[in-house]
Amino acid sequence: MPCMKNGKKYFTKISLLAAVMAALFVVTCIAAPCRAQELKKITILYTNDTHSRLLPFERPDVGKSVGGIERRAEYFRSVKKREPGVLIVDAGDLCQGTPFYNFFKGEAEFNSFALAGYDLAAVGNHEFDNGLDNLKLQAERSGLRLVCANLFDSDTLKPLFAPFKIVEIGGVKTAVIGIMGKDSWAAVSNQLKKGVLYADEVRLLEKLCATLDKSVDLIVLLSHSGHEADLRLAEALPRVDVIIGSHTHTKLDKPLVVKKTAGRTGSTAITQAFENGVYAGRLDIYLDGANRPVRYDGGLKLIDGGIRINKRSALHASLSRYENAMKKEISRKIGVCEAEMSNFVADMFNATDHPLGRLVCDAVNSAAGSDVFFSNSTMLRDRLPKGDITIETVYRIIPFDNTVTVFEMKGDALLGMMDFIAANFGKNESFQYGGISFTIDMKKRKAFDVKVKGMPVEAGRTYKVATSSYIAQGNLMGSEMFKEVCGRDELGGNIRDMFAGYIEKTGSIKPPADERIKLIK
Repeated sequence: MPCMKNGKKYFTKISLLAAVMAALFVVTCIAAPCRAQELKKITILYTNDTHSRLLPFERPDVGKSVGGIERRAEYFRSVKKREPGVLIVDAGDLCQGTPFYNFFKGEAEFNSFALAGYDLAAVGNHEFDNGLDNLKLQAERSGLRLVCANLFDSDTLKPLFAPFKIVEIGGVKTAVIGIMGKDSWAAVSNQLKKGVLYADEVRLLEKLCATLDKSVDLIVLLSHSGHEADLRLAEALPRVDVIIGSHTHTKLDKPLVVKKTAGRTGSTAITQAFENGVYAGRLDIYLDGANRPVRYDGGLKLIDGGIRINKRSALHASLSRYENAMKKEISRKIGVCEAEMSNFVADMFNATDHPLGRLVCDAVNSAAGSDVFFSNSTMLRDRLPKGDITIETVYRIIPFDNTVTVFEMKGDALLGMMDFIAANFGKNESFQYGGISFTIDMKKRKAFDVKVKGMPVEAGRTYKVATSSYIAQGNLMGSEMFKEVCGRDELGGNIRDMFAGYIEKTGSIKPPADERIKLIK
């Protein structure tokens, strides 16, 4: 990870960058003004964390057929038809989660968003999953405009993306700034951060907002930071009027209006529209004669079969081409699941193991020939439904192309690693395990009763402990966990293929019953 440069010199560079960025804006007109003597109303339509869900899908807790970029586009079109001033934005992570991204490296997502009518999008951590060069290429080819103010070339200190755009929405001059939050940036693999300087978002935004203040009526922040971070940003940045959030997949049914503390006037509306395009958000902003917001309204629109798509649209033709190009390969049946297995984790930091995690880790452990395999819980991105399993099912569960790294560790080093995991339980992202079981004493923050394949760990014995390449590269405290190793082997193939091979070999699968983690509070 590139190091942050501290002190006055760095602060001066960021200040100059903010000033330069503000001097280079171009104003884009979005619609017409309203009649005098009335409150002006403008509308922002927003989404976040689509994760390549371009087609409708079943979501048991919501409906049998929800989402879909074509339905979303028709909803956008219907609102624009009725309202005079509309801006359409996305707050990031439009990529990674279905075979569209694996097969087309972001081309399908970027083209679809551009054709759906998006004006601007923030950069999420998963936009980096195929590297910075690929991200820039897809954005340039599609014409989808990205904004991100706090990522810079580490050599030149030039912004990697347009920091902001100034647009006119119904006569209201609006600066739309993109930002990558700390937690989001931390989730980007260390291997993909080379050559990129991450700047503290609050310090930079303070400077940028001060520079833009007199030039615009509204400041809107597309924040790929997470809901808790957005609350802090609203308090720290009184000039920001709206924060369109993402990253934590939070469902805010109504805009959350945060009043400023004593001595600071106005308020900030915070929004976030869940995940996977299940909903699209709408924020109506009512402004006085000075174009200052006096009221916020809006909510979430369920994107479902009640919205008819236009099969003659360019979006439909484009999406069909991508779908047909991969259909034969991903529709192949490889097995049957006897009972549904959820990937649901209510709290990614305090979660224990679940049946799908056990199944995947057992499968990879077997394929790798290791004694133990573990990986982060968020490696698993979808449930495994009861019934036929296809290649597409496996892609939805494990969209990432991570491979397996096998370390050789002495038993005492393995026990030390488990103590480290116990000490950091709740601070780091949770893991799923295969081949190992243990108990965590939450008061002592220690691991005990550690067993590998049902047998107590022997201090002097050598064990093969495998994990994903993502963790092996040092992410999620991987460097600390694997400090004491006596061997390392990088396996070919990826975790998804290993899991698919296990299903095909087994034929019919069911949830493993044995729990791997026990907590004593």
